[in-house]
Amino acid sequence: MEKLKKFLRKVKARVLSLKNMKIRTRRRIWVTAIAAATAYLLVHFYWPEALPNIRSIEVPLISYTEFFDHVEKGEVQDVVIRPDVMVGRLKSGTVIATRINSTLATPVYDLRKYNVVISFGPTPADADQQGKANYAGLLCIFIGLIWAYFFFWGIGPQGEIFLKFWQSRANRYSEKEKGRITFADVAGVDEAKTELEEVVAFLKNPQEFQELGGKIPKGVLLMGPPGTGKTLLARATAGEAGVPFHSMSGSDFVEMWVGMGAKRVRGLFDRARSQMPCIVYIDEIDSLGTKRSATISSGGDREYQQTTNALLTELDGFDKYPGVVFMASTNNPGNLDEALLRRGRLDIHIVVPLPDAKGREAILKVHTRKMPLATDVDLVMIALGTPGFSGADLAHIANEAALTASREKPPSKKIAMRHFMLAKDRLLMGVERKSLIVTDADKLRTAYHEVGHAFVALRTQGSDPVEKVSVMPRGNSLGVTIQLPPADRHHYTKSFLTARLAVMMGGRAAEEAFYPSDVSAGAEMDIAMATTLASSMVCQWGMSETLGLIALKKSAGGIYVNRESGGMYNCSPDLAARADDEIRVLLATALNTARSIIENERGLVEKISRELFLKTELSGVEIQKIIEAHSASLTDSL
Repeated sequence: MEKLKKFLRKVKARVLSLKNMKIRTRRRIWVTAIAAATAYLLVHFYWPEALPNIRSIEVPLISYTEFFDHVEKGEVQDVVIRPDVMVGRLKSGTVIATRINSTLATPVYDLRKYNVVISFGPTPADADQQGKANYAGLLCIFIGLIWAYFFFWGIGPQGEIFLKFWQSRANRYSEKEKGRITFADVAGVDEAKTELEEVVAFLKNPQEFQELGGKIPKGVLLMGPPGTGKTLLARATAGEAGVPFHSMSGSDFVEMWVGMGAKRVRGLFDRARSQMPCIVYIDEIDSLGTKRSATISSGGDREYQQTTNALLTELDGFDKYPGVVFMASTNNPGNLDEALLRRGRLDIHIVVPLPDAKGREAILKVHTRKMPLATDVDLVMIALGTPGFSGADLAHIANEAALTASREKPPSKKIAMRHFMLAKDRLLMGVERKSLIVTDADKLRTAYHEVGHAFVALRTQGSDPVEKVSVMPRGNSLGVTIQLPPADRHHYTKSFLTARLAVMMGGRAAEEAFYPSDVSAGAEMDIAMATTLASSMVCQWGMSETLGLIALKKSAGGIYVNRESGGMYNCSPDLAARADDEIRVLLATALNTARSIIENERGLVEKISRELFLKTELSGVEIQKIIEAHSASLTDSL
């Protein structure tokens, strides 16, 4: 009985393959007709203007008298007489030409007297017709060869290169070409792998699910931040089950031609059904299955909805083809249409979060297993020092560490811990701009600014520890202060957010302390980030004692502003004004806190800034040693 079911499934897949072959044959016929029509239009409309005119002479024209001077001297070997021009070839090989009047008798007798060979050329009309025939013949031969090549070479389920524009752009990953990826190659997402094992079990033995009366899962939605390994998980699922993997991006369905998106959806699933069992994967599905609106404002919206409807229809038809599993990934699940998320279409929703410290260590082991590591490399320490990093970030650090080791003179044979630290700094702070010329005055101002951030962080309870401070220009910044939490943080308390606001204002407070009458615009990003954070505390997280627990409407720029005409608040103008006042209070309080911290230990801040000015970079440990030495010197003086 089991062999019979397997044979029937093969027969069904073969029937679908033959059906698709008929569709491809009809497409070939249409392509042939289009190619023939294009050749006809080119020959009859384009070539008359594009062909060179036979009347245009490329050789320089001379006077009639000068031409016959050459004849009388016996220098002309032969001539070609045309209705408006006479071309002669000298015995030396030089070609000369002169204009003649077609109404006058050509002096053939004079030419014969000097033993010149005479011939007559074609008329312009005959030459035009002959030129068109020649070019048309060459064009038809060229188009015919191209068509024949793609027609015969494109036969087969993996061909159709010539019709690629009209068909699905799905990529089929082959284990021989791409290498097999399994769950062993994916680390840091153990819970997601556990949930996907059910899909693997179904793809390997679908009969066990059907015999017990259970319905197999139709679709799996992978949700999570960018770089967490959603696409890698989908490929690993196919590799673990040993089935074909057909993938497309959501943007591949968008085309300028009407109906192409829906056509590509149908082509993708037709191709998958001919190779059951398999996995169909669409990356960034939020660009395809966005929420549909009741009103259609443009033709583009209508095209998007048509593509989404085609996808929903294909998912509903999975009952007839139980060997296809649909997988999709997105960074914004809130933008997806509810009809796509309902049970029966995308049955399983799997969250792929950022890895924790243990997961980061496992990811680093995967990416460094083929790298020659030095004995001082501690992957646990690197994992603990990279909270909030995604799998893609960790892969970048490992690769950048290898590149950093190879850039050394001479190249290092092993990757040391310092290479990983340099790679992490490059990821966090950007590439160093050593060629940028910065004056000592600007560098000292930047040092005061960055030390202001770092010192406020060190003196504020609940703030993240300082990892590094630098005044080396990187990217668009002249300096940077890096803070990393001691552990993965899942809750953001009011005390932590308040301390964060004070740290953001530390740079402006330091500039006010050491440049009281001439502050710079260097705090632009600090003020913008602080305003956004304070706005969220007041209008989104209910951390205002005056307003209480209330959520106000968010503006397009991410900042809550009071615009009576724009209606940016979903409340009265009076409540909106009070919200603005609360935001200002939070920012002013944070600035005053930073000012008091810096003014109370002004000498120590200046000492750290001078040291940063000399060394360009200081780690958190080095700053702490300077503080301890300063405290010891004060104690000794007392």
